[in-house]
Amino acid sequence: MPQTFEENDDGSKNVSEHRGSAGGSALFPRTGTVLPWVLTGPGAAAVRARSEALRTHLRASTAWSPTGVGQALLAGAGAGADTHRTVVLAGDRAQTLDALAALSAGADHPAVFTGTRADASPAGPVFVFPGQGSQWTGMARELLDAAPVFARKLHDCADAFAPYLGHSLLDSVTGAAGGPELLGADVVQPALFAVMVALTDLWSAAGVTPGAVLGHSLGELAAAHVAGALSLDDSARVVARWSQAQAT
Repeated sequence: MPQTFEENDDGSKNVSEHRGSAGGSALFPRTGTVLPWVLTGPGAAAVRARSEALRTHLRASTAWSPTGVGQALLAGAGAGADTHRTVVLAGDRAQTLDALAALSAGADHPAVFTGTRADASPAGPVFVFPGQGSQWTGMARELLDAAPVFARKLHDCADAFAPYLGHSLLDSVTGAAGGPELLGADVVQPALFAVMVALTDLWSAAGVTPGAVLGHSLGELAAAHVAGALSLDDSARVVARWSQAQAT
């Protein structure tokens, strides 16, 4: 069977075995609708047992859809010590039941792909970055004075935003006298972005680093920067232009 070798940060290696072919086949023509069903378990035997239980249930009923079953399986995938994972490419009823039968028997099948999770250790906390609405006047004032790591990132953000804003970012996040009020999107969103990424640096300095990041609206850009997908300069330009477009 084809194998995938993955190297971890500590130099150790994981080997995954894969059954089947990712390309089109006579079983599932490219013109047909094929959905991935994910089955997981603490071992290969557990995955086979779950496959057989699923096949038995589906054979006894016609009141199911590939989409509904796929969503239900995905919702419970990867929990706890489930290190073994299998994807079944679900097509029509007969083809899908045939693929599940092969998986249950431990046999090769062109629509069945198996492997093991490369790293079973916890990935770390998930940081979720919100959109506009979480701001308040003076929200960064105390941390700017008390937390050097936070202050350094906030000043970096102020420098990055300077070419694109007609006001002081630092004045907006500290609520300085004479500074802009946190009302319009063109003021609020750059301020929120700066505070979110500065807080991330502060948490990281304390040893709390994200294993994954998510974002909503403006928070998507903060998440992209924290993940390394956007530089600070690129992030500042996008946030500034986006917020200014919303303010007009």
